[in-house]
Amino acid sequence: MARLAAGGIPADAEARLKAATAPGAPFTSDLSVAELAALRQAGVQPVCQVTGSCVYHVGWQYIGSGWFNTAQELTMLSDAYTQARRRAVDRMRSEANLAGADAVVGVHVRTGRYDWAADLIEFSLVGTAVRSPALQGPAGAALTNLSGQECALLHRHGHRPCDLVGGSSVFFGGLNPWGQAPGLSTTGLGFTALNFEYQGATRTWYAGRHRVLEAVRREAAEAGADGVIATSWAQEQRPHPSAENVTGIVYTFHALATAIATGSAPPERVSTVIRL
Repeated sequence: MARLAAGGIPADAEARLKAATAPGAPFTSDLSVAELAALRQAGVQPVCQVTGSCVYHVGWQYIGSGWFNTAQELTMLSDAYTQARRRAVDRMRSEANLAGADAVVGVHVRTGRYDWAADLIEFSLVGTAVRSPALQGPAGAALTNLSGQECALLHRHGHRPCDLVGGSSVFFGGLNPWGQAPGLSTTGLGFTALNFEYQGATRTWYAGRHRVLEAVRREAAEAGADGVIATSWAQEQRPHPSAENVTGIVYTFHALATAIATGSAPPERVSTVIRL
C-alpha cells in the first residue's frame, strides 16, 4: 500500500520483473509474428511484457449556475481520468526501467467504469518492453502505442518516440429546446415542428474535444517532441436528467498518441504490395 501511495508498483510485480529478466529467461510479449520480425530486423530486442494500472475514486461534481444551457467542464471527472492515466503510465514506465528496457511498444490502453461502483474509474495498460538505445527517451523508457512494424519504420527513418501523451475531458451541456437556436419559438407547434440544431450539444462537443487537444499538445511539449502521431480517440455520451426534467448531455473524451522527435534521414521509397 505504501508503494502504491508513492506512485510505485507492488512488491510482487517487482519480483515478477526480476524473474522475467533473469539470465536465460525467455522473453514474453504480446507482439504478433509480423511485429516481432520487423523489430528484430531493426535491431530491437524484446524483453518482457509490462503493465500499468490505476483504479481511481471520483469525488463529487458541482454543476454551476446556468447549467441547463451552458457548456461547462466537469473538472472533478476530467482531473480523475487524467490522474488515473498518468499513474498507470508512470507505473508502466517503472516496470520498463526495472526490466532495463529502452522503450515499450504496442501499448494498449483500456478505460473502465462499472455499474456496481459508479464512482470508480480504471486505466490499465499492457505493452512489450524492448531494448534499443536509439529508442530511449530522456526520462528513461519511452512509451508508444505504435505497433512493432510502425516502430521499426520510425526507427529506420531516424525518428524516435518520446513518450505516450494523452488527454481526457468531461463536459456537460444542456439539451433543453429553448435557447438552442435564436428566434426559436416554444409555443404552439414550436420546436416540435421545426428542423433546428441543438447548438448547446454542438458547443459542448467542441469544447470537450478542444480541451483534450490542448492537453495532448501540452504533454508533447513537455516531452520535448517535434510532433504527435497515431492519435486514437474514444468518446462516450450519456444523458443527464435533472430534478426539473430538463435533460442534459455529458460528453467524455479520451485521446492517446505518441509524441516523436523527428530525425533527418531521407524519406524511403514506398512500394505497394498486395497480399495474395
